[in-house]
Amino acid sequence: MKIKTLTLVFACAVGVSFGLLGIPRASAITWNFNLPAGADGTSQSYNSTPPSGFLLTAAGFSSATQLATGVANVNLFGKNLGGDENGLGLVNDPSGENEISGTSLIRIAMAAGLTAPVTFQMNSTTGGETWLVSGSNSATTGFAPLLAGTDELSHMIPFLNFYTFQATIGNVLLASITAAAVPGPIVGAGLPGLVVACGALIALARRRRQRIA
Repeated sequence: MKIKTLTLVFACAVGVSFGLLGIPRASAITWNFNLPAGADGTSQSYNSTPPSGFLLTAAGFSSATQLATGVANVNLFGKNLGGDENGLGLVNDPSGENEISGTSLIRIAMAAGLTAPVTFQMNSTTGGETWLVSGSNSATTGFAPLLAGTDELSHMIPFLNFYTFQATIGNVLLASITAAAVPGPIVGAGLPGLVVACGALIALARRRRQRIA
């Protein structure tokens, strides 16, 4: 009984170890929003750095009410002045600094094929300026607050199809977003483990029949 148990445990362990080779690990992909610099349209697609082929689409809105219509109505502005003055803002900033301010917000649409973990970083949060991030799986409705803050650190948020970024005090910039690509299966990668495990179990069964005979 002890030998059969050890054989079975060994077969399962080897099978699992081989099978794990077929589970690829997702690597982080980062999108920076400081380029292209200057005024853009009301929507703009951004590739990652380095390019991954996954495009995030930003759109500018004057308010949550305007967001509900689905029609972007504020031009985006890429700020590239160095330091914490890098990121994405809006041209309707009353201060003339072309940052996210007032009731205005930027919506980011995540590309298909992306998944958690998702992180973001804000910029130009000086003098107690505050940002708010909300998310939804709908482009126009259901946005719920996810996180608010005053810093320029990287923060993790749940994966959703859409996010909005806005300032609740002062004006701020959206610096970057990081996400992962959905891992794709490697055909046949988990097969060796299954073959090894099954082979060991078959051998165990044959040995048992021989002993009985």
